[in-house]
Amino acid sequence: MSKSVDSEKLLTLDIINETDLLKKANAIYQYVQDHYTWNEVYRIFKDVSAKGLLKNKSGNVSSINILLNNLLKENNISVKPV
Repeated sequence: MSKSVDSEKLLTLDIINETDLLKKANAIYQYVQDHYTWNEVYRIFKDVSAKGLLKNKSGNVSSINILLNNLLKENNISVKPV
């Protein structure tokens, strides 16, 4: 899931147009939390499928975190995953 995601297809215009970066980051985090469910699998960087996560709205830890990372990055918010 290293490819960028099209945040315009996922996020609302209110989130996309938010100018305060902290508010925008919080809104993106809330969006991911509200729309995607952890499937209780801890796999780290194994079996990561963006297509599956976006389709099923459920995925492993890596898939969800990478989606969050990519949405933040796509919206010009500096991210440093650890």
